[in-house]
Amino acid sequence: MRFIHLTDRHVVGSGLFHDLDPSERLSQAVASINAEHSDADFVIFAGYLTDWGDAQKL
Repeated sequence: MRFIHLTDRHVVGSGLFHDLDPSERLSQAVASINAEHSDADFVIFAGYLTDWGDAQKL
């Protein structure tokens, strides 16, 4: 069994998180998974999924 583990997603809505674009980084990760690890059985998202956990700040 093969799986992918992604952690600390930090959803911030739009904008940057510590000078990085979380949405772009996730897109790059998904593209890499699809291109290089398409035989994985599943993906686990763990760690911090949001930055503040407040819907108004998304």
